[in-house]
Amino acid sequence: MRMAISLDLSAMPYLLFSITDLVIIVLFYMHFWTFANDVFDPREGKRLFPLIGGAGLAGSILGGLTVKPIVHIIGTANLLLVWAALLLIAVPTVIFANRAASAAGVASTATESMEEESAVSGIFKTMSSVWEVPLIRILTYMAVPMWLAIGIVDYLFYSAMNEVFHDQDQLTGFLGLFSSVSSIASLILQLFVTGWLLKKLGVGSSVLIHPISFSFGAIALTIRNLLPAVGVPVFWSFRSLSAVFAKFSDNAPYYSVGESSTQLLFNALPEEKRGQGRAFISGTVEPVVTVVAGLVLLLFITLEMPLWMISLVTVGLAVPWILAASRIKGLYLQALVKNLSSRDANLSGDSLVALGSFKGPEVAPMLFEAVTSPDEHVAMFALELLQNSNDKELIGRIHLQLPEARPQVKIAILNIMEEYDIQQGTDVVAPLLDTEDVGVCSAAIRVLGLLNPGKYAAKILPFLNAADMELRAQAVIALMRCRPASDGYERASNSLERTIEASDIDTREEAAYLVGEMREGQYMERLFEFLRDDSESVQRRAIEALVKIADPRCVHELIPLMRVDALAQDVMDAVIVMTDKSLEPLHRTLQTLVNDDSQQHGDPGIVEYMNRIIFCLGEIGRPESTDFLTELFEPAPKAVHPAIIDAMVRIKLTQAKSSETSSEPDALASSQMMHHVSNLLNHHRSSIQQEEGRIRSIRGIDRERATFLLIDALRQSSDYHEVRGLKCLQILNEPGMIRAAGSNLRRSEPRSKAEAIEVLSESGQDGRHFARILETKYFPEPKSIEDPETTEVLKQFIGPEEGVWLRACSIYAAGELQAKDLSEELKALVEDPDPYINRHAQLALVKLDVAAM
Repeated sequence: MRMAISLDLSAMPYLLFSITDLVIIVLFYMHFWTFANDVFDPREGKRLFPLIGGAGLAGSILGGLTVKPIVHIIGTANLLLVWAALLLIAVPTVIFANRAASAAGVASTATESMEEESAVSGIFKTMSSVWEVPLIRILTYMAVPMWLAIGIVDYLFYSAMNEVFHDQDQLTGFLGLFSSVSSIASLILQLFVTGWLLKKLGVGSSVLIHPISFSFGAIALTIRNLLPAVGVPVFWSFRSLSAVFAKFSDNAPYYSVGESSTQLLFNALPEEKRGQGRAFISGTVEPVVTVVAGLVLLLFITLEMPLWMISLVTVGLAVPWILAASRIKGLYLQALVKNLSSRDANLSGDSLVALGSFKGPEVAPMLFEAVTSPDEHVAMFALELLQNSNDKELIGRIHLQLPEARPQVKIAILNIMEEYDIQQGTDVVAPLLDTEDVGVCSAAIRVLGLLNPGKYAAKILPFLNAADMELRAQAVIALMRCRPASDGYERASNSLERTIEASDIDTREEAAYLVGEMREGQYMERLFEFLRDDSESVQRRAIEALVKIADPRCVHELIPLMRVDALAQDVMDAVIVMTDKSLEPLHRTLQTLVNDDSQQHGDPGIVEYMNRIIFCLGEIGRPESTDFLTELFEPAPKAVHPAIIDAMVRIKLTQAKSSETSSEPDALASSQMMHHVSNLLNHHRSSIQQEEGRIRSIRGIDRERATFLLIDALRQSSDYHEVRGLKCLQILNEPGMIRAAGSNLRRSEPRSKAEAIEVLSESGQDGRHFARILETKYFPEPKSIEDPETTEVLKQFIGPEEGVWLRACSIYAAGELQAKDLSEELKALVEDPDPYINRHAQLALVKLDVAAM
């Protein structure tokens, strides 16, 4: 091109330059932003795209500022050589970035394969594929008037500057300076405004900023061209400044919020569509429209159209541009909702986060439509967000979506109708009684019975004889809400009585469920009979029913069932749910058990029963239980002390949370309880010290395979005492801080353990002592270990005072280490009543080649 200019080949070099410049810019931007969207997810994009754009603007500023001095030295035409050199310098950077992304595995190869496929299948197939995506269509509708208008404004701007600068080098220097100034403004917007706007307005709304800003510039340009030229054109005249303002109102927002928000829109598309869409818009629409803009300008010039009329065309083009941009947010939201069903976990997860951040009235209609999505996950999430939007008008019309919704979504909508008492929707609900889906039909019966039972009694009556228990139960409940003298009420009442008096298991189970759903206290005695039923399924139904009725009398019947292992968890959950109604009966039962020494020694399951009651007290979390457990601590069996400590910790945590929302101080353990807990803490501290000492002595035996189980058993014991000690510290100090330290201790990194020990050392005197023991456990000082006497080391672990697992590991080690000095002890253990111990003793004697008797 530089040579062609020297050869004076008319307009050819300038035409070649325009085409080359367009191709390079289009290809670069298309591939750069495709690459960036592959590397960064939407959350990273919102944070990093403004910075990336800012870096580009910094380059524009630097380039613009250097144009004038370079032109002064080499002239305008030789800038082509500088341009070519800069492009060559960028090549190694692009190669390095691509290799780094590939090595890190963050850049997808899907785009490359897509582009190869597009090259083979042709542009028409690509156009057909992307045109099916509404968001790409609207971006195309926006791009057409946008690039037409920008092309025309560029022509008008350069024409205006030609009137002011008659020397080529002066014009080039000014354009470089203008580029720097507009880039500085764009950089300021990018760094300090773009990120804020994207968070405040969202991606969809931010797209409007560029066309609105452009419109003001187009209007100023039209006014400028309507005014007559007076005198010699100067830069500081209104005519010149209005042209500069028009170009500035395009450049500054485009290269900041406009470019960032437009590129972020593509993140709402699946990866293959994302690349195709950007290639279509940047690689096809933009250059084609730019060529069309040139042809239009050529036509205007040929027709000698006045400049004010050409300016007016840009104002007219800004109108469809703004209208298209105003529709983007809705289609962007639609794309995000659709992505929730994507198999791409990253795309669905990012869309979920993006949707959760949207607020405002324009979001609710989109969610309302998404409720009928064929993907149940998408529909349920849209329904949840719609509820959270508190748009009462749309929620009041949610029943209109019932016919098209999926079964689980229909049930959720019916639940919303029940919650919001949407009575006008019952006519839409009634047809659901004919559905084959039991869950939907049951929910429909429940809603109709609640909102208008009299009107739909005739349709509900047949369900009294339905095969499904849920349908029969909901029909009875619905019809019992009719007028007492009505036929529906009478028949439902008779059905209820027959069900309650029935004797077969299935009907007893149905009766318990039915009474619970009705929440009627008059059938309590019958439910108590069901609690003592031989069938566990009937018992569970009775427990569920008693929880729903929540009568204080039922707690006394439920507590004894905690002794039944199969029902214990159900009963505990029920008792905890009833909170204050359960407190006094739990205290009284536990007190009776502690006072009854004969029962403690005669029943091996009594300790577990007591532990379960104490657990319930901890979960209920009332401060009254603190004093009660304190008084109970000393007379209670030691086996329940850990459960009492755990309950005290949960009570303290519950009270700490409640004190954050109330003026009442949280309950503290009494000095008596503090004394008990401090003694326990000392016991756990000593136990850790003892077990760690034992571990060190065993490590002196140079037979790792023989001793690893024994060391593991001792480590488990040490860890147990560590956990119990931390529980004690939670009572003596601020529980949240101790829990955080305990969490760090469970991590494998030494730094986390060190930080945890440091926190514990600052939690009072007890905490400091405990921290010292943990420091010797996790960071022992290097010491020379003397060879221990194997027999003496193992002998201390096989006594009956040790745990079964520790004894078994010691016996195993004795056999592996050929500790024949322990033969007599092992022979005695063959007669141990614990089969686990005597079996391991026999195996050890076999390894020692010693007869058991």
